[in-house]
Amino acid sequence: MDYSTEELVKWLGEESRLLGWDMVFFFDGGKINALLKQTSIRRFNTADRLPPISGFISNGADYRFALSNCNLTLPRLIFDVNLAGNKAHLLMTIAEANVYSLMYKSQQWQVRQLDVLGGVQHADLSLDIDLEASGGHVDETDTISLDLSETENFSMPCYTGETRLLTEFFRQKFSALPDEQRQFPIGHLSKLNVDLHRPVSFSLRTQARGRGPTDVEGAVVLFVDMKDGAGGNFPGADYKYAIPNDGDYSATVLFNTERLLLAQFVSALSRVIKNAEFELLRRDGDLPKVVCKAGYITLPHQWVDETVAIPAFGTHWTVTGTFEFLEANIDMADALTISNVDDQWKMSLSMRGNLTVGFSNIDDATGEIRNRLVFEDFDLDDFLARVQADFHYEAELTYSFDPEGVTQLVCESYEFSERVGFQPVFGDIKPPPARDSSGSASEFLAYLVKPAMGLLRQSLRKRLTSFGTSGFVSLQDGLVENLKTNLIFESRTSKIASDVLRLNFQSIFTGTKLLAPHDIAFFGKVNPAAGYFNVSPMETTLLAGKTTKFEAEPAWARVRWSVEAVSGIAEGVPLSINGGFFTAPSASDMTKSCAHLLVTATNILIPAIQSKALITVVREMLQANPAVVVAQAGRNVDFNAWTLGNPATLQWRYQDEPVGTGQAVTVTSPADTGTVAYVVEEIQVTDPESQQTSTCVLITEMGQLTPMTLSATVDPAGTKAVLDVSQTPFPPEGFNWEVRYGPGSVSAGVYTPGIDETARFALISATFDSGDYGVFEGYVLLVLPLAEHRNITSVQAD
Repeated sequence: MDYSTEELVKWLGEESRLLGWDMVFFFDGGKINALLKQTSIRRFNTADRLPPISGFISNGADYRFALSNCNLTLPRLIFDVNLAGNKAHLLMTIAEANVYSLMYKSQQWQVRQLDVLGGVQHADLSLDIDLEASGGHVDETDTISLDLSETENFSMPCYTGETRLLTEFFRQKFSALPDEQRQFPIGHLSKLNVDLHRPVSFSLRTQARGRGPTDVEGAVVLFVDMKDGAGGNFPGADYKYAIPNDGDYSATVLFNTERLLLAQFVSALSRVIKNAEFELLRRDGDLPKVVCKAGYITLPHQWVDETVAIPAFGTHWTVTGTFEFLEANIDMADALTISNVDDQWKMSLSMRGNLTVGFSNIDDATGEIRNRLVFEDFDLDDFLARVQADFHYEAELTYSFDPEGVTQLVCESYEFSERVGFQPVFGDIKPPPARDSSGSASEFLAYLVKPAMGLLRQSLRKRLTSFGTSGFVSLQDGLVENLKTNLIFESRTSKIASDVLRLNFQSIFTGTKLLAPHDIAFFGKVNPAAGYFNVSPMETTLLAGKTTKFEAEPAWARVRWSVEAVSGIAEGVPLSINGGFFTAPSASDMTKSCAHLLVTATNILIPAIQSKALITVVREMLQANPAVVVAQAGRNVDFNAWTLGNPATLQWRYQDEPVGTGQAVTVTSPADTGTVAYVVEEIQVTDPESQQTSTCVLITEMGQLTPMTLSATVDPAGTKAVLDVSQTPFPPEGFNWEVRYGPGSVSAGVYTPGIDETARFALISATFDSGDYGVFEGYVLLVLPLAEHRNITSVQAD
């Protein structure tokens, strides 16, 4: 069952629920199923689409289950309550397929039953996927996907043989496909180091919500191990469903608290240290710590004015020096650590290096100093030369973790200390070669200029370690602005979650409520990026000629609509969709009993963003199976029907008599009277709402008189079938042939199907009047198109 936020927080507070993993994602299964469905629809008309599957499964020497043109689409997950299990249940819609039961008789494979899947039936192929195989290491593809080659435990309508054989059949078919066809991607894990969250491995599980025995909803759970992580275990059935039921939540992310705390520091430091690389270190029993392995603090190319007051020559002088600092990169490799000391988090920085600086000017308020230096020809070359000087400063900040209210790291103290002060030694100003009339140049230098230079040098030393000076970037400015502050988790944590795991089609995680009962839990939702939308309905079945409306969700999305035929529509039939309204082609425009079309909605402002929907158009709103079946006398035979209307109102008739209502009926084939070899009958089902009727054909073979053994050979082009009577004692020219069901004509033992592309079978009867011995009867049941009959009845080695 699911729980309220309060109940989950209480449970999370009892102990860590990560079980050793660094992150655990819980995503609403409906969102994941929508992603899988959209993935399938997007590639429905591309080379990545699953190709039609055909083949057979032997059930002993004399029986086969054959499948032809099985088109699979739209996978969706079914959720397991046991997170410790490593299987996911998957349903794949069978868009269309022909299913045959074959029997080997008289040295040939004969069709005994045909079921037509698709259209209004909504049949599914059910299978299990090995989630252990779907997980693994984050490699160059960084993709989380469901791989159809890692499957087992298959089942599907009409198949009653061993599960093992059906599983082997589909597994071989899927394994032969290229990666892009057999894999359904859910999302991508980042290969980058996102603030100490660099995934290296992951595992998938599913979890049922369990509100009741009929609840089919659940979650996809992703367990992630980061670089420097220790791996984890899988929880059991008592592990609570972690998406709250009392808010607009569709996702939950659990973080390792210490790693996320350190990530907040790393995020803040990335604004101070350029190209920073950090490493998380673990020791058994100790909390992790972080060291900086690469990066630098940059001081820009800048100028600064320093002003000092000095007495000389009986007056007070205000002297200003202008200094030029060249850009400098202070290497922070192995010069920064973050660790836990006495339940507080301590950040220690050691900044050492050298700076290049030079005097660009020195003058006083009256301009006298500058005038004398220039016009009296003082030698300024050494004075103006740039010089380098070393420095070494240390900073230490301490923080406490506050999980109450706004989850944050609270800055408790900040200390900045000087180990080696910045003391550049500038070159001397040399007096001119000749004395001027205004006084001694040496005294001018000795009593005014040099003392002023010394004071300016001291002022420059202080300026480098000051902070908040307008127009000058000091060593402390970045530290004070970005680190001497409380570090609030919410916005950064949401970004980490979205950057680590990005779902398909721009869907991202948006957190709305962050709590820290033990692990850090972020409750939120799977939220599409700006401009993304869905088409509703994403999948629909429509009767030929009927109209439906598609809408973009959310409603504010401005889109341009288009539609294209994928299969089953005659070439040249115009298709259009206006304002989301679409009218299906007429039945006469269809080349098959069902057709598939793709609707595309394109964002008008951002054409690269699209969403698609799949339409199945059916000629008739009613379908019944088996289409044809061969039974022995006096046997019960089951028939089923599907409708776009109400299946409970369907009405069945057999031998022109009502035999029941609803979706299914069982009839008993005729008894053996000893007068005929076989009997052909119709079972009809009618939808009272549409007045449409679907007909099934029942062929009953008798025991006292048996049908003649006939066979058919289809020509290489699939245009005709030559009917063979060589296994009978009668000459071919004496046979009377008749097409009992299906299209086409038969003459002199040659059947031609005609141009009806929707018929699935033809039943041809044969009689021979022997005179004294009576009339002998036989039949041939042919699959249409004839090329398919040739394929499924050919004798092949298993």
